[in-house]
Amino acid sequence: VPQWQNRLFDYQLETILLVLDQEDLLFFSNTGCGKVALFITSLLVHQKLYACPSLYPPFLVKKNPVAIVVTPTKGLVNSIV
Repeated sequence: VPQWQNRLFDYQLETILLVLDQEDLLFFSNTGCGKVALFITSLLVHQKLYACPSLYPPFLVKKNPVAIVVTPTKGLVNSIV
């Protein structure tokens, strides 16, 4: 995402590729490691591919992608939302 000051981490890029290949993904990491950016970026990329299918023909995308995020606390949920 060009507006971001920092680039994505390598593990975020790798997992986005898994999501685009329609692989299920279960990701665990410490607080502050970029989990939110990982699933939000995957959804944004998916929406872009859906909006412009002629630009990205090899990718099969759905109209309404879904990400399920499980968190251990309500406070963390509020910060994600």
